[in-house]
Amino acid sequence: MRFEIRRKIALLALVSTAGCGSLIDETARVEKAYELKAGLVPQVSSTDPADNTFAPLSQSYVDVVFSNPIDAASFSAQSTFGACSGSFQLSYDGFNNCLAGTVDVSANPRIRFTPTVFPKGLGLQIRVAGVLSPAGNTVTTYTSPVGFRVAAPCGNQNCFFSYSTPLMTNAAANSGVFMIRSGTHQGKFIAYTGSTTTTTLIDLTAGTSETGPALCANPGAGAHNFYISSGTFGQQQMVVLGAGNTTCRYDPVAHTFVAGPTLPALFNVGVGAHALQPRTGTETGNTFVIRGAGTNEIARYDAPTGAFVAAANATGNVGAGGHAVRISAGSNAGRFIVVHAGLGNGTTVATEDPLGISPGPSALSSISVDGGSFEVTTGLRAGELITMVGNGSAASRSFNTATLATAGGGPALASNIVAGGLVLRGDDARPLRNPLVVHGGGHVTSRYDADSGNFVAGPFATGFFGVGSASTFAQNAAGTDFFLLINGSLGSNTSVYLPGSNRFHGSRLPRSVPNNGAHTFYVSSGINRGKTIVVAAGGTVDTAVFDPLEFQFSYGPQLTTVAYGSSLNITLTHGVHAGKTLILMGGNTTTFNLYDPDTHTFSVPGGWPSPGFSATGVGASAFRVGNSEFIVIINGNGTGTQVLNQLTGTVSAGPAMPCGSTSERFNLRVPVPSTNDIRQLIYCTGNQFAVYNHATQDFSGAISSVDGAGPGIQGFVLPSGSAMVVLGNSAPTPYIFDPVANTFAAATVSLAGCAPGGVNVGSQLFALTSGVNTGRFVIVAGNGSSNSCLYDPAANTMVAGPAISLTAPTSPGFQITQGSVAFRTQGGLYPTAFILAAGSSKNVWNAYVP
Repeated sequence: MRFEIRRKIALLALVSTAGCGSLIDETARVEKAYELKAGLVPQVSSTDPADNTFAPLSQSYVDVVFSNPIDAASFSAQSTFGACSGSFQLSYDGFNNCLAGTVDVSANPRIRFTPTVFPKGLGLQIRVAGVLSPAGNTVTTYTSPVGFRVAAPCGNQNCFFSYSTPLMTNAAANSGVFMIRSGTHQGKFIAYTGSTTTTTLIDLTAGTSETGPALCANPGAGAHNFYISSGTFGQQQMVVLGAGNTTCRYDPVAHTFVAGPTLPALFNVGVGAHALQPRTGTETGNTFVIRGAGTNEIARYDAPTGAFVAAANATGNVGAGGHAVRISAGSNAGRFIVVHAGLGNGTTVATEDPLGISPGPSALSSISVDGGSFEVTTGLRAGELITMVGNGSAASRSFNTATLATAGGGPALASNIVAGGLVLRGDDARPLRNPLVVHGGGHVTSRYDADSGNFVAGPFATGFFGVGSASTFAQNAAGTDFFLLINGSLGSNTSVYLPGSNRFHGSRLPRSVPNNGAHTFYVSSGINRGKTIVVAAGGTVDTAVFDPLEFQFSYGPQLTTVAYGSSLNITLTHGVHAGKTLILMGGNTTTFNLYDPDTHTFSVPGGWPSPGFSATGVGASAFRVGNSEFIVIINGNGTGTQVLNQLTGTVSAGPAMPCGSTSERFNLRVPVPSTNDIRQLIYCTGNQFAVYNHATQDFSGAISSVDGAGPGIQGFVLPSGSAMVVLGNSAPTPYIFDPVANTFAAATVSLAGCAPGGVNVGSQLFALTSGVNTGRFVIVAGNGSSNSCLYDPAANTMVAGPAISLTAPTSPGFQITQGSVAFRTQGGLYPTAFILAAGSSKNVWNAYVP
């Protein structure tokens, strides 16, 4: 039989030149004929990810493997998200909606689908229907019985994770950070800070922080580090502890710090100490250590012996703020210019090979502790060294790197440099064309523009940069340059700056977001549809925008006036401003803004509303009456209520509150079972609550919870139609509100077992609509705790929920405190997740995957 087939194919080859088509065409026809006769119908033999599995976080595609090759043109998938279409479908909701993506048929019968967005945590099912074999037979329809999920960084589901990598202890003066260049933890970073031997091991790829190996002693004044590329202690990091002559060596193989060689006798390192050593690992083995502390002494680390020896002294005293730049271009390439700082205005030129110390140019004026320098390699000022004066000044000085002569005044910064200032200039192998200067004392930066030779305003830094800030320059696996920064100022914050795109990475919250009284709203239309805006509040004009597709934060548009801790928002549904969001600024002011999703701006429209709002203060809140155009605003601070008519823009006095002033922003919409009526439960103060009747549009009275409520109060509606109120104020027993009887009763469950410290400031609530805990509620304890509680209304049980961070529950950065804010992503990479920002003065945010 096989011989007969070969004979027929050979005959076809002989006649192919007579116009019967190519050999390949005829062979394909024969194959199709035999396939059709044999009745071969390809089937789906396997998928990757397999059914009923969790795919790894790194999974970026879906493979479908058929038992035989298919007609590749018949395998199609949709290019836009929405109603399912195509012969391949990937859906999370029973094939009502399907993911979009691209198809690769090059490895037929393995066909690869790459989703445009590959959501994590959702159950995803595969359906293959209508695919054809080469002979035109229809492939057997396949639908994955269970589906698969793509894991989150913290595991499968019901867990928290963070990309923010905060420090394990708050930063202080004398901080530092370096990258591990070899060993088990290669590519990770170790950060240290003064007054403690505790270090932080930071893995930026995994987005985790954990306690690193302990230092030999606490870092002191002048602490710094340098890398040893060769010799006795090659591929290790030396940390000069400062305030003495001791050092620690980091051994990457053992992942420990051990005592390092001591500096020469009486060589006590002080403020302004630093090492003259390139970060490229190509040094000749002669690393200079400048003592600082107002002296001119220099020691030299000798790589072959692994010891420090005395070296020629600097030509002037090097004090606080002393620093150095290794010149990378020109006739002095490879030499260091040491800027003395402190009270002097001199410089020293240091040469490694041959060893040499000589006087350098004058800085014309003293350089302060917050100064810094960078080399200009291209552009208008190529061949100059720019030195920031610091000490509250925006001035700079310029040196000529070829002649080593003073060039005079340099370009002015966009603002003054104060404590915590940094110069992000790259390293000797990769000097940045446009370095960034972090001014310190806040979030302001200046970026050097090589083309014009001037400084321009740089991006706002994430976190607050103060005393103890530090940085290190590195490159990720994709070849992208970045800086990892310690923000300083007694916080646990870190930041990542990307010089290629001139931005701070959105894995950290921007600037002062969130703050006391922060609140959020969802953007349902316009150019930022699907994103969430966070109003920082706390006396700022700042906002942030969360993009669920990129899963990052960025700076949002600024408010026209500051929003206070009692600020609030409500999205309008009627009238000329329908779809816009009303922001009441609080703080006992009458000011407000409208957010326009079409223009992505905040403004105060003229003539609306009229005659205007009353002042809103502590405990202010707002809600819409039924589905009407009326909005009731609880003024807070015992100043009554007001009603806004969205259609006319008029504001009138609202119904009188039956209890005293409100002290917390809490109101809960509770539908009445079996009716169309609605109750609005509003917290007043102490143990008093008010109940608003949406049908009669007034308050039906005040009720008492017996136990006092307060900071951290949360509430949610139960399937039974009643509502549970977690009182906050560290009260362990929740209360049940009955909207029909208009009464409170103590619940039969307690938070004592899952949140021993009680629920208090910063508490948040997640109502779960997906995952293994669908229908349950996560209650984040707040008050600096990493605890959460999981309430199951069906079983009426309150048990421990997931810890806020499994990798670093002891880091102060993860503590949920006053100013925390939470919201649901409502789509994107983690479509059913919740975002939880840790609190005021932090740039850490967490994600909870149900």
